[in-house]
Amino acid sequence: MKKLTFYIIFSAFSYASLFDFYYINKAQKAYENKNYQKSLKLYEKLDIDYDLKNYNIAQNYYRLKNYKMALLYYKRAFGKNINEHNRLHNIGNCYFNLKNYDKAITAYEFALKLQQDKETKYNLLLAELAKKEELKKKKAKKTQDGKGKKDKKKKGDKKDKKSKRKLTKKELEMLKKLQKKQKLKKRLDSMVKKSLQNKNIPVLMYGIKKYKPNNNLNPW
Repeated sequence: MKKLTFYIIFSAFSYASLFDFYYINKAQKAYENKNYQKSLKLYEKLDIDYDLKNYNIAQNYYRLKNYKMALLYYKRAFGKNINEHNRLHNIGNCYFNLKNYDKAITAYEFALKLQQDKETKYNLLLAELAKKEELKKKKAKKTQDGKGKKDKKKKGDKKDKKSKRKLTKKELEMLKKLQKKQKLKKRLDSMVKKSLQNKNIPVLMYGIKKYKPNNNLNPW
């Protein structure tokens, strides 16, 4: 990508105080020494609100990879002292790094209307390719998600079919026996609990068969 252009034009600060020039000079040196944090703080101390000040603040934010803040100050840095092609190019770079490829493409296209250069053309091509790649990924993810939902639905349908299957006679008999056992177990459990509460020994009572006398065998 094209390098960002750094502006320090002292004539543009003609109405700035000597104290401001002191900060401007120190900020420029700090930037040249790649001490962007220091350069940024020095520019922020300036009392003037000017396009070059905003532009140079944006440059420092960009170097610090704070693209949102860089973008904010590039937008504020609109004025006759700024090369509009370079400003739009750098705005495109901010949008590119923020992965907003549509706006990056727009910014590069506007920059090329003002000045045709290889760097901006190259960045425009990169942004267009990145946009296509992003669309491909989104489409692939959407297809995969849709496929996953279909597979889940198929599995769910199979489970439903299994659950809806009618039981055979043997299975019904086994189920009834199991239910009887469960009922008996519940009864036994309740009996044991009651016996323990009453401090009695639990005893299982079998059903007593009623005696039916046979009249034919009556000795009388």
